[in-house]
Amino acid sequence: MEIQMTHQGICVRDLEESKRFYREVFGFQETYSARAGNELAKLLGLSTLDVEIAMIALGPQRIELVHHLAPTADTNKNETIRTFGLSHIAFNVPDVEQVLLHVYSKSAQN
Repeated sequence: MEIQMTHQGICVRDLEESKRFYREVFGFQETYSARAGNELAKLLGLSTLDVEIAMIALGPQRIELVHHLAPTADTNKNETIRTFGLSHIAFNVPDVEQVLLHVYSKSAQN
C-alpha cells in the first residue's frame, strides 16, 4: 500500500505576512490560493467556516497556510483546526477504507 504525504497545514494569524515570511526566508513559492466556506465546513463537521488558503511549495515540500476569517482562530479553543500552528497533515492513499482498517488495527495493538 503506497501512502504519500501531500502537505502540512498551518493555521496563521496573517496570511500575507506568513506568505512573505516563507517566500523571503526559505524561498517558497505560492502555487494556489482560495477562499473556502460552507462546503469545507460540512466536510469538517463544523456549522460555519470562512477561510483563506494559500498553498506554498519549496521543491516537493508543500505547506497549506490557513487563515480563519469566521469563526476566527483562537489559541484557547479545543479545536485543532482553529488553533494557531500545525493544524493537519494530509496524505494521498490508494484506498481510504483499507488505510482506516490498518490504522484502527494498529491503534488497537497499542
